[in-house]
Amino acid sequence: MNKENKPSILTIDEEFNDNSHQDLMNWCDEILEQFLKSSYCSSWKNNKKNIAGYFIHGFIDYAYGYHLAKPFQYNEMIVEDMCLDILPRKMSTNAKNFKLVGKILITFFEWCEHENILKDTTAIRNTLKLIDNKIYDKAKDPSNWGLAKSLFSGF
Repeated sequence: MNKENKPSILTIDEEFNDNSHQDLMNWCDEILEQFLKSSYCSSWKNNKKNIAGYFIHGFIDYAYGYHLAKPFQYNEMIVEDMCLDILPRKMSTNAKNFKLVGKILITFFEWCEHENILKDTTAIRNTLKLIDNKIYDKAKDPSNWGLAKSLFSGF
């Protein structure tokens, strides 16, 4: 992580800020690269790494866009909303890929804590464990999709 990104990703924004969002996305790209090369992902095939990158990037992006939340601000409510509403509604991918979301995010947050990127992620990981099976159910149900996803998926 470069030093000029650190202050803006650790600030609380009262409203959407393009510069802050861009800094967050740059930080996300750097963190994803480190995470996907880590021992936590060493047994994952490239397809799973691609899916992980897609969902983690989407999670961080949409968490800021919908909740103005940066990773240090995530809590159980945000994680549940992201995984059971926003990601299934907004992210256009094969519904089967959503079977991996909970486990990928659990691994990611565990790695973030291990690397001292985030402090105690236990509550977030426990929430993900509780809702893991529901994520796929929400994602495969077209009634939960947003307009753009519905059009992309042919509905």
